[in-house]
Parts: sequence; C-alpha cells; structure tokens
Amino acid sequence: MDKQTTTKNPRQGPGENRPRRTDENPRRGIDENALRGIVDPRRGIVGDQPRPPVDHTPAGGLVVHERAEGPQETPEGGQDLAADVLEIRTAQDRQDPAETPEGGQDLAETPAGGGLQEPVEDPLRGVLALATAALAPNSRTAYKRAIERLARSLNGQELNDQALAAHVQDLHNQGLAPASIAIVPAAVRYYARAHGSAPGGSSTAGPDPVGPLTKAALKIIRREGRGRGRGQAGGIRWEQADATAAVAGNGGQDLAGLRDAAIIAVMSDCLLRVSELAALDVQDVETAADGSARVHVRASKTDQEGKGETLYAGPPTAGRVQAWIDAAQVQDGPLFRRIRRGGHVQGSRLTPRAVAEIVKKRADAAGIDPASVSGHSLRVGAAQSLAAAGAGVVEMQTAGRWKSPDMPGRYARKQLAAKGAVAKLRHGK
Repeated sequence: MDKQTTTKNPRQGPGENRPRRTDENPRRGIDENALRGIVDPRRGIVGDQPRPPVDHTPAGGLVVHERAEGPQETPEGGQDLAADVLEIRTAQDRQDPAETPEGGQDLAETPAGGGLQEPVEDPLRGVLALATAALAPNSRTAYKRAIERLARSLNGQELNDQALAAHVQDLHNQGLAPASIAIVPAAVRYYARAHGSAPGGSSTAGPDPVGPLTKAALKIIRREGRGRGRGQAGGIRWEQADATAAVAGNGGQDLAGLRDAAIIAVMSDCLLRVSELAALDVQDVETAADGSARVHVRASKTDQEGKGETLYAGPPTAGRVQAWIDAAQVQDGPLFRRIRRGGHVQGSRLTPRAVAEIVKKRADAAGIDPASVSGHSLRVGAAQSLAAAGAGVVEMQTAGRWKSPDMPGRYARKQLAAKGAVAKLRHGK
C-alpha cells in the first residue's frame, strides 16, 4: 500500500502530520456544479466548466464537504437558485486553502495574536438569494431550467453575444415557442444585474451578452415562430364551467366531487391561476348577505408584494364552497385539501399541479376534449365569456389582474372581433 505524502501544518502540534490537499475549497461560497462563473466579477459571464472530482478520505484525513443532492429551500419555499444554479468563483482568489481538522470544522486564518478568526460569509451569496427570492415561484423554475440548459450548451465556452445568439437559434430550430426562448436572455440578464456584472451595475461589469446578434436572432425567431405555443390551452367558458362543476358535484355524493366542483366554480368566477387557487385559506372566502362571496387573493404572480385583491364570486359558487367546507369540516387553514382513500381529508393543501390535474380530469368527464385543457383553461374561458358579454379589454384586464390588456385581448380575440366596430355598425350586432 502506497504511503500518503503529508505536509506539516504549522498550526498542528508535534507529530500531528496529516494529508494536505491543494485543491481543497475551504469555503464553497455558491455552488460550482451548475453554471460555473456565470456572474464571475473578473471574467463577466461564462459557461459551464467541470469541477475536479474530490475523493473521500477516512477520519483523520481530509474532510470533504459535498453538495447535498436536490434543491435547497429558500425561506419563501422556492428553489435556492443562488446555491443550485449560480456560483461566484471566490475559491480561486485564495492562494492557500485552509486545513480542516478531524472534526470537520474549517479553520480560518489565525491572526498574529492567536485564536481563531470568525469565518466571513460571502456577501454575494446573500445578494443572489435575495434577488432570487424576489422572483415568483414559476419564474424561479423557468429561469433555473433556462440557465441549466444554457450551461450545457456552452460546454465550457465563455458566454458572449455570439454564443447566446447561437443558443437561442438552436432552441428555435428545436421547435420551441418564441416566448419560451425569450426566457433565456431574460434569466441571464436578471442574474447578471443582481450581481452587478451587467451594464449599469458595478464599474467592473462585463459586457452585456444580449448584444445586437442575440437581439436580431430573437426578432427573426418572433417572426418565424408566430403561432408556436399559442392556442394550445382551450378556454372553458362560463356555461362549460357550470356544466363541469355540476358533473363533478354529482349531487353531493362524495367529498372529492364537492371539492372539485367548488374549485371549478371559484376559478371560473374569479379568473384564478392554479397557484392562487391552491393558496386560498378558509378565511379568504367571506359570504355576503345576498348569498354571494368575496374571495381574498393575498398574493399572486402580478402582486409579489402581497397587497392583495378582493374578487367577486356569485351565489352558486359561494354555495358550492360552503357545501365543501361543511362536508369536509374544515374551520381554518387551507381551503382546498388533499383527500385520502376512504374520504379522509388531510391538513395539507393541494398543489398547483394537483389543481391543474383536477381541472383536466373533470373537464374530460364533462365531455370537453382533455387535449385542449390545462390549469389555465378556466381563466382563459372566463376572459372569453366576458368579451362575449360585452366587456372591454380593460375590464377584462382588471377582472383577471393582468399587467396589460394584451393577454386578455389575445385570449378573447374572436369574441372581441364579434363585438367590434364593423360587427356593430355595419351588421347591427
């Protein structure tokens, strides 16, 4: 068996020789395994570079700190992209890595007066964590996937305007919709700005990778990719939602049916996103004297600060919600919950994905083609019904809490055309 080459640590006592690893990173900072140096303060934005493997050493030797598998949780419950996607290459700025004692605790530099100096946490990690937490959960997930895909495409090459333009063109050739492709430059710019390495940031900022070549490529992609990704989610209009809720309710025969009927009715009346529906608590629904209800949405995709909105639900919808609450015997906490076999109502709330699956399943049972249905269908269909009833795009925008009238206008373009000037003035519609 070969002998290990050891070096003497000046902080160790006599005879306490131990293996020394010159490639040890004493303080990892932000994870280096996903996108190495994407916001490197010295090199700008670069691609994925493999990290040298580090072997285990038994107790008494080198203590290796490994990255735990799976996403780390942020206080907001989203994935910690600062740890899982980005990294600041601080390790290479240190010339001599610290030794690690048998207990596995890293030693900082020992000052001249003796004693241990407190380790200093990398402030950039906190900055990126805060910037990540500011994103909506869906945006965090989309940005994470976009960055990881970009890292694989770069394969160690530095990210610049030419490389980014080639990447988005490749995504276009694969058939992705322009809206999906546009997430890539948005994600790159977001994290670069959070770190201060994009134009307008620090004085040492690197060049913006979203340059003229990428902008030209995106323009071509938008023109050639028109129609991709649109019209895939069909709308479930008011009359269809009522029929779907009636089929799901099944005369109050089972708990799951009562719950799902209430879900469909609330999403249709309030134009809720699946995430908004899943986040509702019992106390968020208040019944009015006329039998209608007021639904309080505490936060949403377009209301990250949690200012909240109060929405109207008609008497039939309020009745379905109350029927579910009474049957499930829930007094507070999550409004829409998981149900185990045997009709046992759980304390945990439904996930947005589970809500989307319920909508698809119940629509199928009501005779609506499931291939055209998604968790967004009730929201889209409500916008279409509003337009057909005479609402303008601004009224639709307000009802659905969209940032601009563009989205409801797109969803209801056929209904709006039937209510347009030509239809009214020339044909008396």
